[in-house]
Amino acid sequence: MRSSATFAHTVSPGAYRLLVVAVMIEGNESVTSASFDGIFLTKATDSGTPPDGNSGARVEHWYLVAPPVVTADVVVTFASNVDPSGIAAVDFTSVDQLNPIGATAINYASSGTNASTGVLTLFDESLIFGAVFAQGGDTAPFTPGTGIVELWDAGTGSHQNNDAGLWGGDLVALLSGAHTFSAAFSADDGWAIAAIEIVAAVTPPDAPSNLTATVISDTQIDLSWSDNSDNETGFEIEWSTSGAGGPFSLLTTVPGGTTAYQDLGLDPETEYCYQVRAVNLEGPSAYTSVDCATTLACSLPADCDDLDACTIDDCVAGVCQNTPIGPPQILTQPQSQGLCEGDDAVFTISAAGTGMLHYQWYQDGSRNLFKKRIFGKKKL
Repeated sequence: MRSSATFAHTVSPGAYRLLVVAVMIEGNESVTSASFDGIFLTKATDSGTPPDGNSGARVEHWYLVAPPVVTADVVVTFASNVDPSGIAAVDFTSVDQLNPIGATAINYASSGTNASTGVLTLFDESLIFGAVFAQGGDTAPFTPGTGIVELWDAGTGSHQNNDAGLWGGDLVALLSGAHTFSAAFSADDGWAIAAIEIVAAVTPPDAPSNLTATVISDTQIDLSWSDNSDNETGFEIEWSTSGAGGPFSLLTTVPGGTTAYQDLGLDPETEYCYQVRAVNLEGPSAYTSVDCATTLACSLPADCDDLDACTIDDCVAGVCQNTPIGPPQILTQPQSQGLCEGDDAVFTISAAGTGMLHYQWYQDGSRNLFKKRIFGKKKL
């Protein structure tokens, strides 16, 4: 009998680490603490004391996020002397560091040859980890359920009454929902099973590549790129009119899985440079290489006899007024507004001038690159 247990365990290197300690004891016994390298673990689940008050069986899981990569002692302290007992330490990588444990499930019985519990996982691409304590040294060996990988299959001894069978395994749960976690054993006896959902880490997406900017017309550039990740929530497209060195600003965000975008309403004979990156809840990827393209020159509208008499707006609209261009006049200025946070602000002006007027908005003295071309009709 023992009131504590100590053994050495080595945590292997890897990103997003998690250490889980499974403790398998009789049902009227319990764990007061567990530690690794002097750092205390958190209890994840406990099958509990059987309601009939019998000794029965009990399984507890304790965990530590981001354990140090060292060889150190695992120390488990019990509430009282225990016998028989078994302890296993397993470390995992690529685990969510903020919420590593999702669903938990337990079950127990005073007799039977199949320890089983249902786990309703909360997340896709999880891993179900569990352990079984079955009374009687003749209960081993175990047979894991469908799809379950056995991690250990042992016993505390061969005595039919005073020893126990110990088992553990894991199951990949690709989709959230109901899963069965189980292990069958040789002899009919009391048992307990406890299982936890280990939640996969959401890592930043891989960077897209092969960004290509293709000129279509004097006002359109088409973008295409390769999607190299399967976990992005979207792509951020940034642009610059100051050359490949930037500065860049956000043009738009498109949904995950998108590999093309049409940039419309551009100015003729203007170089536009672009870069794209993938994003998800964990953060952004690296950017693609920058690619630049220059829109075509404005073509002369069919009804325009003199290019000098046509504005850029006439080029875009495909019409020409054949009237000399004079400086426009702003008749009504936009007005200041008091708004609540989150409300939209709508600014209007009226202007007079010859030909089609072209408006460009400025914000705090700088041209607003987030806006496309804004057209207005002349007011006479």
